[in-house]
Amino acid sequence: MYKNQLQELAQRNCFNLPLYGCIRKGPDHAPRFRATVNFNGEIFESPNYCSTLRQAELVAAEVAVNTLSKRGPSGSLVAKDLDDTGVYKNLLQEIAHRAGLSLPVYTTTRSGPAHLPVFKCIVDVFGTRFNGKPAATKKQAEQNTAMAAWSALKQSEKDVDSGNRIRSFPSVDGNYSLHVYIPVKISSIAEKQLAPFIKKAGMLVPELFAIDTGLPLCSAHLKSNDGAKVDARARAKQYHISLSRTVEIRHHQIDSIVSMLRHKLHSQKRYWIEFGKWEVFINDDQTRSFLAMEVRSGGLSEISKQIRLVNEVFILHNLPEYYKNPRPHISVAKGLGDITSTLKLVADELNRLKGNVRPTEKSIWSYMFSGIGCKIGQRTYSICKVAA
Repeated sequence: MYKNQLQELAQRNCFNLPLYGCIRKGPDHAPRFRATVNFNGEIFESPNYCSTLRQAELVAAEVAVNTLSKRGPSGSLVAKDLDDTGVYKNLLQEIAHRAGLSLPVYTTTRSGPAHLPVFKCIVDVFGTRFNGKPAATKKQAEQNTAMAAWSALKQSEKDVDSGNRIRSFPSVDGNYSLHVYIPVKISSIAEKQLAPFIKKAGMLVPELFAIDTGLPLCSAHLKSNDGAKVDARARAKQYHISLSRTVEIRHHQIDSIVSMLRHKLHSQKRYWIEFGKWEVFINDDQTRSFLAMEVRSGGLSEISKQIRLVNEVFILHNLPEYYKNPRPHISVAKGLGDITSTLKLVADELNRLKGNVRPTEKSIWSYMFSGIGCKIGQRTYSICKVAA
């Protein structure tokens, strides 16, 4: 499939046909192959060795198609022609297959006169619906919608890779993003405790995405093709409580900041963090809304003190302090834009649900503090660890 798509793409753009090469290793009775493909002067390589040359070439072609598609649906010639080959429909189908979920469902409507029809399409992916641009044919309308869905899912994935924090500053060579936080790991017991809330939120607002995994939250209550629940796929394995804003620093500041943070925070002790209420937050740019569990009592004073210590280090380095009235929390789900009014209704419903699910408990969930981390660029530093 991918080799055919790559060849068709080259023909549409009047490029030379893809040129495949291979590396062979191993004995004659058990050879292993790794392939490369040259597409318009750009080399793509299969990541692993395969048992047959054909399989290795297919993997290399898949890498090429996926890489080209990730450059985003845009006005570029390559993106447009990728859409014409139907690659986005195939990519959506492959995502569903790998996740063990139902295949995307396309619903197309026709309007306009017989000689000039207009087709509009909606695709349902993991319970979330996406719209594409109208087209003159049903096939093109479906391709447009698949491209729109793929673009939205990849954007969500990029947000997840960046820790769901949107930069308020442009990326500049030599500058690094800095974020100080408490990592909150999710145990199997915690997953069971949170499952009813995750499921309910996904049912109420299908356009919510899970933090960390990037999957639509509604997939928490879907079933896979073999009937098994896929709750764990839609939930994060680790959340975080922010102790700072995400700020920009220079390379020469890294050692000083990390050293001072470790000095200030080295004497931390274990304590229980109690997440007492569902709340709603929005980022400074109002581009993302978050459904979160807020720390209301247990652990609040300790976290507030840690924030003050981080602020002291930031002030010495001329960095912006954290919010004046911090509200420590972990974000569980996110939505695009300002949907706080909708999420507040969801939070109210989840708080009512808490009374039914955990009637004898004051908190939704509790977690034992075990340390503080600091992410600078792509590297994570351990600021302090508290032994059990």
